[in-house]
Amino acid sequence: MLESFIANRILFTFFTAFFLSHSFSIAQNKLVVKTVLLDIGRSDAEGGWYEGATPASPDANGNYWNTLDIGKYAGSMVDKTGTATSIGAGFININSPVFTTYNGPAGDTTSVGGKTLADVVINSAALGDLGVKEAAFDYVHGTNIRMSIGGLVAGKQYRFNFFSSRSWEGDPSTTISVYGDNTFDSGTKLSEETVDNRSASQGWVYNADTLLTLDNLTPTGTSLYINIVGSAGGAGALNALSIQELDTTPPTITLQGSDPLILMVGSTLNDPGALVTDNLDANKSISGTGSVDNTTPGTYILTYQTTDTSGNAAAPVTRSVIVKYAVLKSVLLDIGRSDADGGWYGGTTPVSPDTNGNHWNTLDIGKYAGSMVDKAGTATSFGAGFIATNNPVFDWYNGPAGDNNTNNTLWLIDEAALGDLGNKDAAFDFVKGTNIQLALNGFSSGKKYRLNFYCSRRWEGDQTTTISVFSANTFDLSVKLAEDTVANRSTSQGEVFNAGTLLTLDNLTPSSSSLYVNIVGGNGGEGVLNAMSIQELDVPAPADTTPPVITIIGNNPETVVWGSAYSDAGATAEDAGVPVNVVTGSSGVNTAILGSYTVNYTSTDAAANIGTASRTVNVVLPANANIPSSDGLSPLLRYALGASSPSEAVTKPALFTDSNDLILTTLIRTSGITVVGQASTDLSSTNGGFVDLTSNPNGVLAADQSNLLPGTERREFRTPKDANRKFIRLIVSAP
Repeated sequence: MLESFIANRILFTFFTAFFLSHSFSIAQNKLVVKTVLLDIGRSDAEGGWYEGATPASPDANGNYWNTLDIGKYAGSMVDKTGTATSIGAGFININSPVFTTYNGPAGDTTSVGGKTLADVVINSAALGDLGVKEAAFDYVHGTNIRMSIGGLVAGKQYRFNFFSSRSWEGDPSTTISVYGDNTFDSGTKLSEETVDNRSASQGWVYNADTLLTLDNLTPTGTSLYINIVGSAGGAGALNALSIQELDTTPPTITLQGSDPLILMVGSTLNDPGALVTDNLDANKSISGTGSVDNTTPGTYILTYQTTDTSGNAAAPVTRSVIVKYAVLKSVLLDIGRSDADGGWYGGTTPVSPDTNGNHWNTLDIGKYAGSMVDKAGTATSFGAGFIATNNPVFDWYNGPAGDNNTNNTLWLIDEAALGDLGNKDAAFDFVKGTNIQLALNGFSSGKKYRLNFYCSRRWEGDQTTTISVFSANTFDLSVKLAEDTVANRSTSQGEVFNAGTLLTLDNLTPSSSSLYVNIVGGNGGEGVLNAMSIQELDVPAPADTTPPVITIIGNNPETVVWGSAYSDAGATAEDAGVPVNVVTGSSGVNTAILGSYTVNYTSTDAAANIGTASRTVNVVLPANANIPSSDGLSPLLRYALGASSPSEAVTKPALFTDSNDLILTTLIRTSGITVVGQASTDLSSTNGGFVDLTSNPNGVLAADQSNLLPGTERREFRTPKDANRKFIRLIVSAP
């Protein structure tokens, strides 16, 4: 007897993505603007230790030194390059410092106490910016040696480098303090440090490795004050020092290119960048930070920031990037009347085109101008006219459409502010009135438009003009689309009618074929209009990011009986309602093997969007899977024995015995099925008395593996023989 059951299993797989980020910082040290080197000594005439030599300037390292003498203030000293500075220095000699040995870099360097410099090892590198090792030999010493450093700049930062140890007599170390004033009290102390003097055990070496630095000293006035004392309260010493002005000047950022920068929708932003200029760092270019969406009109801000090598931050600079739609066509409207209607053209014929190549349309009170031409002279559907119930009044003569008054050269007009209007003559004529209203027609519902107004005037009347655009002639808030205000000219601006006063209302979307304009003074009085343009905008179609939709024909999932032929029913696809091709991937449906298979479908539209869909195909046993045929084998058992269809012949299991066991040998599929061997001695009992084999119920691999069908192996199922009759069977299950 054969039994089977179907087990189903679903496996879920989860994918997780990890996003990593990092940041870093850079430590910065301030650069040096200039360095002044001070050496301890006196001139020959004053009993110095120069042994008759003239101070070397510059020394062998190219440094210029300044000699510091007791009781004499050295003002306007040179820096190490020989350039004059405002810095000066001197001992406050009431503390009676004393010189010892000769003055090194400023005088003779042949010998010291009978020894030449070659006999004495000095760590020249420890001298730092002092440069020459001879500075280590001379020194001044005393109790509370005090110095005044003048000619500094309040608020700047300075660095003092001291070479301060001496030969081994006296205190073992020297403490150096810097104060903000000459009271030398703790309240004005800016910095302090201690450095070891030389010891007797170090032999004939005056000092080495003893550079002491007090950094970032900021005077509140023009002077700083130094106190030098032995650490035990005795004599301190000083060999040489340098005064360095540190870089506290921030760099400046200068924008390159336009500000604001105009970018058309869909165009690529090329940031012109900014130039960084610094007093010490080399000039460099930087880019702005910030996001600009080139698909959406608006104003975006790029910010430029930088810090120089000394850590001084520049004042940030910003640039506006205006993203706007390109213009398909422009219609230019000029305020005026024809000669026959009493216009102010001075008897001349309107110029068409004007000197800039623009074609203008004249807008007259009480007359509707329909089918106007664009600025290239091409006829359009646009029309415009004043709603005359508000009684607007013309003033001055009509500029671009009529006489170019020779006096217009007397007035400065910001032509760049005219924008698309192009011609400065448009600034001279204007219409004025309380609640001037205009009807603009010939639009396409749903498209976008830009209205540019040149609307300031001479100094009479209200100081500003407010312009509003409505989608209906009710002119109420519920239909207002946009509004802005622009300043009129003032009396302080002299004989200039207007300049720099272009007002733009952008991205206007009419709900019908008309838009309505209201012009009013800022205080509810007279508003004005000189000229205007109507621009139809080029709004790109939204990017197609929608993939085709695939419809699978037939069942999904589909079921096919083991061993039968499978023919896929296919699929159709549409992209925005338009049929597109469908590609069917290799399904790999193998009806000879039970299981679940996937048929994939893809479809690609013109925008390279890919739609996908899939069909599940389940290969299953027939309904009579457990019913034996005339040869005693059921379809399930045939499948287990390696058949590829219910009608394929297979080798039946064979029964053998040996001295110990009853043995059932058979071919079995290596995957996709479960086979369990069972034995019984009493077929009359429940379930025929069958129980699983006590040893290896799933069988063992037989020694003979010859003549196998694809995907099968030969197994043996054994049960011990006994005195009773014994039966053996196989229980087969498949998914």
